[in-house]
Amino acid sequence: MADLQTELVQLEQSESQIESHQVKQDDVVQALEEQLEEVKSTPILEDKDMEALENIRALLEDNCSSLKDLKWMS
Repeated sequence: MADLQTELVQLEQSESQIESHQVKQDDVVQALEEQLEEVKSTPILEDKDMEALENIRALLEDNCSSLKDLKWMS
């Protein structure tokens, strides 16, 4: 009888741990679903946007290079 009571206590503890683990998993799933919705709502860049960003990057690199040259000359 004592063995059954011990086993019952262990099962109750296991149940509590399982429920706690399930809550954590549910929280993770919810967070991932929220991130997915955020990604889905992010606008997709079009080719012209990518082209403009590439031009901006090239200009920034040129300016950075020019500044380094000026610094080196002084």
